[in-house]
Amino acid sequence: ALPEPDPNDDGPGAERQELAQVLAAIRGTLQEGSSPQAGSPPGPGFAQVPGSEEVAVGAGPRPTAPLGESGRLVVRETGEDGTSKWSTWAQWFSLAGGVPFVFFQILFLIWDRSAYVATEWWLAEWCQAAEHPVVLFGHTLPQQKDLGSQWYWLRVYLAIVCMSCVAVFTRTQWAVAGGSRAAERLFLNMMSTTLKAKMSFFETIPLGRLLNRFTYDVENLDIK
Repeated sequence: ALPEPDPNDDGPGAERQELAQVLAAIRGTLQEGSSPQAGSPPGPGFAQVPGSEEVAVGAGPRPTAPLGESGRLVVRETGEDGTSKWSTWAQWFSLAGGVPFVFFQILFLIWDRSAYVATEWWLAEWCQAAEHPVVLFGHTLPQQKDLGSQWYWLRVYLAIVCMSCVAVFTRTQWAVAGGSRAAERLFLNMMSTTLKAKMSFFETIPLGRLLNRFTYDVENLDIK
C-alpha cells in the first residue's frame, strides 16, 4: 500500500501538493482495478467465473514441476525396430535357465533332427528293398516279397517314428518351460523395479504406458 500524504508535515508547499495529487491518483487507480463494486462489470485484467469470485487472468504462468533437460515433464516413449539384439537374447536365455537350459535345448534339438533324418533314410532303404535285398551295416535285409518280410521293415520304421515323436515332445516342452520361466522372472523383476521407483518416475511416465508394458507386452512375451 502507498503511504498517505501527511498534510501537517512541513516542507515546500508546491512539491508536497504535487506529490499528494500523484499518490492519490495512483491509489484511486489501484482501488478501481482491484476492488470493483458488486454488480459492476469486472475491470481490465479480471475475468468473472460463474459461481465464484473474480480471478485475475494474464498474471503469468502458474508454477509447475521442474522440467527435464529437454523442457518436457513427460518423458517421450522410444522404441526399436528390426531384429533383436544379441544382448536381448542373452538376457532371455539367462532368465530361462542359463547354460543348462541352452545345453539341453541344443541336445534335444539334435535328437529331434536326427530322428527325422533317420525316418526319411529308412523309408528310402525300404523302397529299394522292393526289387532286391538291402545290405545295411553288414546285415542283409530281406526283399519285400510277402507280408512277413514287410513286417520287419515296418517294425523298425515304427520304432524310429516313436523315437521322433518323443524327441519333438521333449524339445517342445523344454522350450515352453524355459520361455514361461523367463517371462515370469522378467515380470517379477519389472514389478519389483516399478514398486521401488521414486515418485519422480511416476510424474514423468504416464500410467497408461506402464499398464501397456504390464499387459500387452507381457502377453506378447508369453505367447510369441
